[in-house]
Amino acid sequence: MRGRATAVVAVMFVASVATGNVSAGRPIQLRGCAEAWTVAAQPPFVGSGGLEDVSAFSPADVWGVGGVFTQADQIGHTLIQHFDGTSWSTQASPDGPGGAPQSSLSGVSAVAADDAWAVGTYVRPDNLVRTLIAHWDGVSWTRVKSPNAGQPAGGQLDDVTAVATDDVWAVGSYGQGAPSRTLIEHWDGTAWSVVPSPNKGPFPNSLSAIDAVAPDDIWAVGTWFTKAFVDRTLTLHWDGASWQRVKSPNAGRSATANDLVAIAAVAADDVWAVGIRGLRTLTMHWDGSAWSVMPSPTPGGNADLAGVVALAPDDVWAVGGRVDRQENAIQTLVEHWDGAAWSVVASANKGPSDNHLWAVTAAPGRMIAVGDRFVGSGLGSLAPLILERCAPEVLTGRQPGQAHPVSAAPPTIAPCPLSVSRPTSSPPVTSRRRSRS
Repeated sequence: MRGRATAVVAVMFVASVATGNVSAGRPIQLRGCAEAWTVAAQPPFVGSGGLEDVSAFSPADVWGVGGVFTQADQIGHTLIQHFDGTSWSTQASPDGPGGAPQSSLSGVSAVAADDAWAVGTYVRPDNLVRTLIAHWDGVSWTRVKSPNAGQPAGGQLDDVTAVATDDVWAVGSYGQGAPSRTLIEHWDGTAWSVVPSPNKGPFPNSLSAIDAVAPDDIWAVGTWFTKAFVDRTLTLHWDGASWQRVKSPNAGRSATANDLVAIAAVAADDVWAVGIRGLRTLTMHWDGSAWSVMPSPTPGGNADLAGVVALAPDDVWAVGGRVDRQENAIQTLVEHWDGAAWSVVASANKGPSDNHLWAVTAAPGRMIAVGDRFVGSGLGSLAPLILERCAPEVLTGRQPGQAHPVSAAPPTIAPCPLSVSRPTSSPPVTSRRRSRS
C-alpha cells in the first residue's frame, strides 16, 4: 500500500463499530499470526478479479478494495472485503450510477472505525470513464458524488489518503481522448472538489499514489511521458497552500521507463516511493531536501514493486511480483528496508500459477498484503490474494486516524519476532498500476 508516518502509536483496539461480524464495544481477541508471510484464509469468491489496495485502521478493522467481473450479468463490479481480526468477509459495495458496465476500486483509507473512503473508476454505457468515490459510515458503503475534469468531463482515481474526517485527498488522472493530466481531489468534510495540480510537459501525466506526513506535508507520485513517450518519475508536494512539482530522478538509461506507483512517509525527511524501471524494481527516498534512487534487488532480473508501508525508519516493506523462471510464472515479491539496505524476504503464494501483490498495510501486531492470483482460464481466471505476517506492536508512523501520539496497551496477539530471511527465488512484469498510467 501507501504507508503513513509521523507519531509513535501503541493502541488498544476495541471494535466500537464494524461489520456484522463485530459486536460494538466488545474487546477483540485477535487471531494469532506467524513471523513469516503466509496465505490468509479468504471468503468465498465468484467471478474474476482481485484486490488492489488495503488499509488497516486497527488489527481488527482492515479494508481491502478492488474489482470483480461476474459471468451472470457480464458486468464489472466494485469489490470490498473486510477483516475483523479473525476472518475476512465480502461486503456490499456500490457501483457507478446509470447501469455502469464496469466499476472498480483502486484505493482505500480509513480515518476511523466509522469513517473510511474508497476511490476508483466506473465506465458509462457510452464508454466515458468517470471518477467513483464510496464512503463507509460504520454501517454501509455508499457512493458519494465526486467531480470530474476535462472535456468531456471524466477521470479516474487511483489512491486516497485520509488525514482527518474533514481532510481527505484522492489522486489519479483525466483526459480521455487527449493526453492525460494529473487529477487531485479534496474532501473538506462536506463535498469533494478538484484542486489545481501541476503537470510536466504536454504529454501524458498521471498520479498513482498519495500519502501524508501532516495536513501541510503531503506527497503524490506517478508518471509523466517525454516526447519520445518514455515514462519518467513524477513527484508532487502539498505545502498547505498549493501543489508543486518536485524534481525527481530516474534510474537506468535515458530510454528506460521509470514509473512510481506507491508511496509511504515515515517523517518529513523520510519518505519512500516505489515502482518499476524497465524490468527492474525502483525505490526512491526523500531525505527532506532531495529525492534519490536507492539500490533495490530484482531477483531473476524481472520484477516490480507496487505497494509500500513504513513502520519505522529502519522497518519499511514493499510488495509486488517477480518472474519465477523455474515455475514459469509470476510469484509474489516482498522486500524489506532495515535502515541500511533493501533485501528480499521470503513470501507465500497460492498455487503454482501467477500470484502478484499490489498493496500492503500495517497495524500494531499485524501486516497484510493484498493482490490477485491466476486460478484458471475463462471468466474465473483471477481471484483475490491475501498474505499476512506479524508486525511490531509499536509502530513509528502516522497510523490511520491518529494525528498525534497515543499511548495504550497493545492488542492481545500471539507474539513473534520480526526476522528477515533471504530466499533464493527470482521475480515480475509490469505492474497493473503502471499499465493504467
